[in-house]
Amino acid sequence: MTPAVGIFTALVAYFAARSARPAAARPVHVARRYLRPFAIWALIFVVLRSADAIISGENVGQTLLIWIPPAGTMHHLWFLPFAAVVAWLSPRLAAVLRAGPGGWLGPTLLLVAATGWILLWDRAAPAQGLYVLGLYVPSALLGLMLAILPAEPGQHVRAGAAFVLLGTCLSLTGIPASTQILVGLPIVAAVLAMPSPSDKLTLRLAELSLWIYLAHPLVMAILLRLTDLQLGSPLLGVLVLAVTALVGRLQQSTRLFRLLT
Repeated sequence: MTPAVGIFTALVAYFAARSARPAAARPVHVARRYLRPFAIWALIFVVLRSADAIISGENVGQTLLIWIPPAGTMHHLWFLPFAAVVAWLSPRLAAVLRAGPGGWLGPTLLLVAATGWILLWDRAAPAQGLYVLGLYVPSALLGLMLAILPAEPGQHVRAGAAFVLLGTCLSLTGIPASTQILVGLPIVAAVLAMPSPSDKLTLRLAELSLWIYLAHPLVMAILLRLTDLQLGSPLLGVLVLAVTALVGRLQQSTRLFRLLT
C-alpha cells in the first residue's frame, strides 16, 4: 500500500465534509467528479486490454475477469468509485458528529474507529479487489476527523502528532497499512495547518493531478513497449510523470480534458 493514496483519500473526505454545496446538489457533483471519469477510463482500458489479449492470443474473458473485482482492482481505477462513496458519506457523517456534544468526542470516536478498522481489515484478508476497497477506510475516517476539528493550525498540529503516535504503534505490530497513518495523515495535517493558497497555478496543478493519476498507466504501457526501460526503473517513473503531465497540460483547456477528468 502507498501513503499517497491515503493522502488522497483523507483530502476527499476532508473537503467533502467541509463543502458548502447544497445537499441536493451533492449526488450530481459526486457523479460528475468521480463516476463519469471512472466509466470513461474503464471503457478505455477494457478496450485496450481486450485488444492486447487478442493480439497475444489470450482469452479475453479471463483477462478481464482477473482485472475487475473481486479478483482484481482495475489497477488504479478502483479509487474513483471508492472516492465517490467517501465524498457522498463524509458530509452526512460530519453533520451527525457536529450535532453531538462537541469537543474531542467526535474526533476521538473517529480515531478509535480508524484503529479498529485497520486491525480488523488486516485480518479479514478478502479477495484483492475487495481488500483494497477497505484498505484506506482509516484515511477517510481520519480525514473526516480533521474536517470536524476547529480550523486552527494548533488543532491540526496536535492531530498530526496523534497520527504519528498511532501510526508508530500500529507499525510495531507489522501491519503494512499503518503507513497511511504514520506517513500520509501527518502530511495532510501539516498541510492543513499552513496558509492555503488559492491562486490560478494551484488550481491548475490540482486539475492536472487527477489527469496524471488516471492516464499514467497508459503512458507507462506505451513507454515500456517503445523503450528498453524496465518496470520499477526510476528513469521510467520520471519519464511517465513528465510525459503524462506534459500531455495533460497541452490539452488542459480543451473539452476532451474536461471529459476525461
